[in-house]
Amino acid sequence: MPVTGKVTGDFKVGDKVTVTVDGKPYTGTLDAQGNFSIPVPTAALIADTDTKYEVTVALTDGAGNTGTASGANDYNSNVAPPANNVAISLNPVTGDNIITVAEGQADSITLFGKVSGAFTAGDVVTLRVHDQILSTTVDAVGNYSQIVSMAALKADPDTQAEVSVAAKDPVSGKINTVGTSQDYTVETDGSGGGNGGSGGGSGGTSGKTVAMYIDPVTSDNVINASEAKATDTAITGRVTGVFTPGDQVILSVNGKPYSGAVNAQGAFSINVPTAELLADYDTQIEGRITTSAGTANAVQNYALSDSNTNGANTAIGGTSSGAAIEDSTTQASGSLSVTG
Repeated sequence: MPVTGKVTGDFKVGDKVTVTVDGKPYTGTLDAQGNFSIPVPTAALIADTDTKYEVTVALTDGAGNTGTASGANDYNSNVAPPANNVAISLNPVTGDNIITVAEGQADSITLFGKVSGAFTAGDVVTLRVHDQILSTTVDAVGNYSQIVSMAALKADPDTQAEVSVAAKDPVSGKINTVGTSQDYTVETDGSGGGNGGSGGGSGGTSGKTVAMYIDPVTSDNVINASEAKATDTAITGRVTGVFTPGDQVILSVNGKPYSGAVNAQGAFSINVPTAELLADYDTQIEGRITTSAGTANAVQNYALSDSNTNGANTAIGGTSSGAAIEDSTTQASGSLSVTG
């Protein structure tokens, strides 16, 4: 779930924003208008005992002076279970979540995905890459696409494309927002251009990175009543780039780990108890793998059919504001407002 907000006053594009939830930091940067959007796991927001997140911004003014602005949001009164009768998936960036040096020469690429479950044609999909916030709509069968600047993909410090949809339930009329993302890497040729994702340096990173993705959970990414009766559900996906057959993929479902090995083609299939998929609070699978090239992460959002849902919707919200803290030295100053 994104924590969003805005900084006004003295700041620079790219100033670092840190959101602390349940004692863990999540970071992002400011865009040209002072806006930020930082994805935070819903599970972390629920687990936080004081139901409060803190936001700190490290500011830099035009003269190079530094300072901080901070704010907090107590979201206790606004907590409700997230929607689980609608899901959104995003296809891997460039097909394998690795932007090669050759692919990085393009001006733009098109990202594709699909919304499943309870949605209405024309629902708005929002895509966030680096400092760009782009919008498109879903068609009658849930498909969407959006052209994205290659420069933005390469400049994104966390090399993550985030997507969400405000889906209107055609039966109840309620608007439910769900999101997902794809982590990707950007390979470099050693010339100093681009964002290397797994790291740059002499010689570049071409052929030296690793990425992964998780496939939709079922054919339509919705666990229906019949599928819910299965003892296990096979979660599949693929690791790309640098890996060795037998490297272990670890999936997290309902807070529990499940592991399996990749084959020679990088494919994996891991059986997960269907009951755990049904019980997972935010209906989202997290995955990771560590190879000789580093660690790659992936997520996959999924939905439950109406017969399996609890009818809840929406998530966490609220507003808060705070002012910069100054001392007697010359510092950048600004004010901060946050929403969730």
